[in-house]
Parts: sequence; structure tokens; C-alpha cells
Amino acid sequence: HLLARGSHLDNAKNPMGLVLVPTRELAQQVSDQCQGAGGFKQLFGLAVAAVYGGKDKVEQAAELESHGAPSILVATPGRLGDLLASGAL
Repeated sequence: HLLARGSHLDNAKNPMGLVLVPTRELAQQVSDQCQGAGGFKQLFGLAVAAVYGGKDKVEQAAELESHGAPSILVATPGRLGDLLASGAL
């Protein structure tokens, strides 16, 4: 389905996929794997971003806004809730 949508994936306002993980460490690991060799970014050209506690949520929201929504978002529940409540997502 993602590949059939073609080049307008990067213009989407919201992420098309969500990977919800319980911890910051797992969010970082999943994001690294998705962006590394053989990951979604390399294989399919899908942008991947991670949001999690321990990093400034204002900075994370600003990054999402400046780069546009990623195709796939890796998030912890608390930070996802923060960003949804603030309107960043």
C-alpha cells in the first residue's frame, strides 16, 4: 500500500505508520534499524523519525514541523501523547 502511493508520501501531513514501543532505548534501536542498511529508508525511500522521552519535546515537535511528518513514526506512548495533545501531530 505504501509503495503504491508513490512520490506524494513525503507530502503527507501525518505519518502513515506508527511503531509504538515501551521505552526510549527500544525507540532508538527500532529507529536506527529502520534507517540503517536494509531498512525502510534505504529499501523504500520512507522517512523515519523517533520521538521519546529524555529529549526536549519542543525540539522534537519543531523537528517534525520543519522536516514534515515522516512516513513512519517510532514513538513511546508518553511522548506520542504529549505531541498529540500539543497539536504537533
